[in-house]
Amino acid sequence: MLIIAPAVMREQLKGQELSFTDMAKVVGEKWQLLSADSRELYEKRAGTMKETFNSEFTNYKKTEKYAQYQDYLAEFKAKNGQQEGKWSDDNPFSRITY
Repeated sequence: MLIIAPAVMREQLKGQELSFTDMAKVVGEKWQLLSADSRELYEKRAGTMKETFNSEFTNYKKTEKYAQYQDYLAEFKAKNGQQEGKWSDDNPFSRITY
């Protein structure tokens, strides 16, 4: 499921006292009930946003600020005994653990 549609649906559910689990169930059910046309609109918007993010991230990786962050990250890993390969520098979301 795409992130955009659930965000819109969660906004519609604001004010209701739902647990995270209950809200996820309601959002999932609403997603399943969406027409193919509605889903396509969300999918196109998500695709556009993904392209924008990838383009901006590629440009950011060429900046001095990114180079400084990479130096900081290498120093942090060395200082804190982080194992190489545990984090992927190409994917900022690889650091998320559950």
